[in-house]
Amino acid sequence: LTQHQRHNHHHHHHNHKTIMPAFHPEVKESFQKACATALLPVNTSVNGPAPRPSQKNDIIDVTLRYFKANILFRKYPLREGDEGAQDRTLLYLTFFTQSCLRKIEEKRCSNEKDGEKALMSYALESFDGPGDANFVLQGFIPNAESPAEKAQWMEYFKQLRQELVKRLVGKVFANTEDGGPNKFWMQFAKRKFLGKEIRL
Repeated sequence: LTQHQRHNHHHHHHNHKTIMPAFHPEVKESFQKACATALLPVNTSVNGPAPRPSQKNDIIDVTLRYFKANILFRKYPLREGDEGAQDRTLLYLTFFTQSCLRKIEEKRCSNEKDGEKALMSYALESFDGPGDANFVLQGFIPNAESPAEKAQWMEYFKQLRQELVKRLVGKVFANTEDGGPNKFWMQFAKRKFLGKEIRL
């Protein structure tokens, strides 16, 4: 820590809990948007519209890396413009990650193979998007201005849901004695992210 940081760090120590910031993605590449949501590049072999990134870490890596920190927030201040568009992508993927953990719990998946099967079929189910009555991020992600824009959003996230499942399964079923789901992930299945209850 620099002297300046040390001073500030010490100064804020008593209310450290309240100032812990939520993590925001910082993608430098240009991207399209649908429903004010960034359609960011992703490394994937799953078919779909997502562009390929030039960097190794993509938004799914970022979502999974910061999931355990971000899931604890009751508020997530969206930034303006293109930065806010990236925030919306992260929020949706964070919610989806949590729904996957709920699914593993609900289906009592006892090993990676079961987990992958259950989550892949979940990722491919029809799901709610902006403007649908049960869409979990109403108020965060605006409705589409046209059916084409809605379709673009849905296609993008259908692809990302599948890719996220492929990566998540390897993490959730790693390093456990019995090959079952890891409690360090599963403990977050029931948390209320942004104070919302997830309906599967």
